[in-house]
Amino acid sequence: MMTQWNPRDLVDNLRRIRLFVQSGDGGGGDPGSFIQESTVRRTNDGLFGDLRARGIGVAYRFTPGGQHTWDFWRQYFSNDINGIIASLPHQ
Repeated sequence: MMTQWNPRDLVDNLRRIRLFVQSGDGGGGDPGSFIQESTVRRTNDGLFGDLRARGIGVAYRFTPGGQHTWDFWRQYFSNDINGIIASLPHQ
């Protein structure tokens, strides 16, 4: 991956951004989803570790059975909507 697009190489640019990371394990019987989600989880675990090591705040949640499907996207979004709203500029 090119360094200029890799968040793990650019973690210092994320200091003033509210970060929320969520991973699943692709449980539910679909082998393709398991492979995809286990890769995403390893990547997210590494990013989380890099952020924390540099003192950058990040919320990280693991959801057993979580997958890249609309049902889970809606759930993840609803889990974080209050944080999204709170981080918006208020006038």
